[in-house]
Amino acid sequence: MAVANGESSANHVVRGAWIALAIFMILYLMNALDRGLPSLMVGSIKADLGISDLQMSLLLGFAFALFYAICGLPFGWLLDRAPRRVVLYVAVSFWSVAMVACGLATNFTQLFIARMALGCGEAALGPAAHSMLADLFPKKKLAMALSIYTTGAVLGTGLSISIGGLAVAYFAAYEWVELPLFGQVRGWQVVFIICGLPGLLLAFLAFAFREPPRRHLSGATGKPALFPFLRQRLFIYLAGSFALYSMITYGVNLWVAAYMERQFGMGPGVAGPVIGTLNIVTVLIGTIGSGWLVDRLVARGCYDAYLRVFVGSILLGAPVGLIGFLSGDINVFLVCVAVLKLFTFSFIGYGAATFQAISPDTMRAQMGAVYLLMLALIGNGGGPLLIGFLTDSVFQDPAKLGWSIALSIGIIAPIAVTCALLGMKPLREAVRRQMEPALSVQNVDDRGT
Repeated sequence: MAVANGESSANHVVRGAWIALAIFMILYLMNALDRGLPSLMVGSIKADLGISDLQMSLLLGFAFALFYAICGLPFGWLLDRAPRRVVLYVAVSFWSVAMVACGLATNFTQLFIARMALGCGEAALGPAAHSMLADLFPKKKLAMALSIYTTGAVLGTGLSISIGGLAVAYFAAYEWVELPLFGQVRGWQVVFIICGLPGLLLAFLAFAFREPPRRHLSGATGKPALFPFLRQRLFIYLAGSFALYSMITYGVNLWVAAYMERQFGMGPGVAGPVIGTLNIVTVLIGTIGSGWLVDRLVARGCYDAYLRVFVGSILLGAPVGLIGFLSGDINVFLVCVAVLKLFTFSFIGYGAATFQAISPDTMRAQMGAVYLLMLALIGNGGGPLLIGFLTDSVFQDPAKLGWSIALSIGIIAPIAVTCALLGMKPLREAVRRQMEPALSVQNVDDRGT
């Protein structure tokens, strides 16, 4: 009877972990949908608010990204100390209200503030997900869990292009729309409002699973400070690996549509569905597959598997991607960019698992915030900028965009590989320190997970 009760309890824990993962995926999907919608309504927003391209670019990127980056660390600190489900509920509710506020804005300043608030609220999701999933899943299965979680962003981006695009097209036909409680609003404002309101209900999903016990409460002592912990050389190698290579990920994703238009004459109506299909198929397969592979290797004692898989993926994908952007042939390009995305754009999930694998249990959310901060500032901030700089200042020809993308791959990929190779030994030592004392405890949970 005791054995049966133990197995029942283990199965309950397993179900709770997967339910939490599904909920975090849904919230991440909504997160990506909310942040991607404005790019589909540039013309309508500019016309109604009378703003310039520069002001529109601030709304699309700077207003959101700056506060997303700034608020991540404070949220990480809070999540490591407060009830995480409560923080998550408040954050989802806050960003949903901010999304509705975007739809009620009547001038640039109001929309800028609403976008800032959206970035602030959404900054809590990543640290919360990384922290709780790290407590729900054993470390040797965490890469797969976080890889599945990150697919929510891929699906959300696809939905923002497809469903969001259909909604924009539908409501754009109406100059004014009468909404209960809100009165008359513009067509583009309706899209913000109807996408923001469901979040007020979805926020209650934060309470659909139990707050996982923080592993450190069962015996770990002391609370190491974050910044001294980050001064270790391992973090330089990890930043030079994951964060630096994310410049390619974000840079290519932003510029690939413009490249297809300039090189092959494919407008947004053609390039958009092609890019969306490639992203969903290749990134989903690559992300989940690489997470599974990392977990398999870690379970066998290969504690540097996170960087081994990363190096192998770059060596397989980056040269092929470079060829694609230099080929000038549409068929060669599509095959090569699919390979590039399949292998080298799939590290976001197991990259997050790397930081959790080496994190003291008292700093899970903060380490998740640090990882996301690096991707936002270095990858999202620097990748598109580097490609634009190479096109304008080095090649000085918009038609040479493919050369700029290829050169950025050629510059960054070898540096990222070198940093990963240098980081393997300290990573093995750091993961072993965190992993091996817990193995005897986790073996009980692993039977059902």
